[in-house]
Amino acid sequence: MSSSITMKNYFSNVLLEVLLIVVGVGLYYVFPFVSFFFEGFDKVGFYENVVIRFEWLFYFSLGYLILIPLLAYYKVKKGDSFKIVKWFSGIVNGEFKTQLFLSFLLKFLFIPMMFFGMMEYSIHFYETFIYYWNNGLPSNFNNYKVFNQVVFPLYLDITLAIAVAVYLFGYCVEHDKLGSKIKSIDSTWFGWIVTIMCYAPIFFIVFYVIPKGDQEFAFFKNEQITAIVRSLIMLVVLFKTWTIFALGTKSSNLTNRGIVTTGPYKLMRHPHYLAKLIVWWIGVIPSGLQYPQLFGGMIFWTTIYVLSIDRGKSLE
Repeated sequence: MSSSITMKNYFSNVLLEVLLIVVGVGLYYVFPFVSFFFEGFDKVGFYENVVIRFEWLFYFSLGYLILIPLLAYYKVKKGDSFKIVKWFSGIVNGEFKTQLFLSFLLKFLFIPMMFFGMMEYSIHFYETFIYYWNNGLPSNFNNYKVFNQVVFPLYLDITLAIAVAVYLFGYCVEHDKLGSKIKSIDSTWFGWIVTIMCYAPIFFIVFYVIPKGDQEFAFFKNEQITAIVRSLIMLVVLFKTWTIFALGTKSSNLTNRGIVTTGPYKLMRHPHYLAKLIVWWIGVIPSGLQYPQLFGGMIFWTTIYVLSIDRGKSLE
């Protein structure tokens, strides 16, 4: 295969993936159950004269298009054949390339989700920080209230934005030198279903029937106890963030990109999931004590999450 043909195939592959992402982002924009991703976009400081919702769609697609071709020279030099060629040639020959189709589907589902999640957490962090910077703290805030209502929310927003950004990069970029090439993708219906159930939009539908009951900002009796519990949550979230950085470019669901044995993965197989489940269970305690049936909902969601770990072949 000549370099010119290989380069052409490469850009065809990139354009198809961008098209899938554009469609995915567009769906997130259209459907009302994810409209919260866009709340406040037109109200945030320097964004107010710049941000039109579809501009984010355009800029993200453009950014993805620019990012991926940076690896083109390396691929052309190796003389690789590209996904799009394998996929379409397989269809022409009467062979359906399941793994290649699933890799496109994975990007279609998760890249828009990660992108909008990153934007939402980043903008909320910015809004909260600027508000208190400009207006100061309320006079009735003691140290516990400052921690609970200012420090803790800002901490969650920035750590979640960073975590989702790492995952977003993992879904967007595959490269040998980064160790992020997808070796295989779960091809079972069960694996995909239990994983997708944990994410929008399916999560909201099932959650409506079987509520999970946990709260990010659960209140425990008084400000002092709440501050102690939230300090513990911050430590768990810090640990979870460490696990994500240990995964690095391998971060993604439903994929096998190789085993990670560094950092917290020296200690256990799934530290990220363990940390998330700890946060969930702490968050359900106040509401669960008042409505015990919520513990049953949490058991259901914990089961679904554990099944997604095993069947989804996650590397966490």
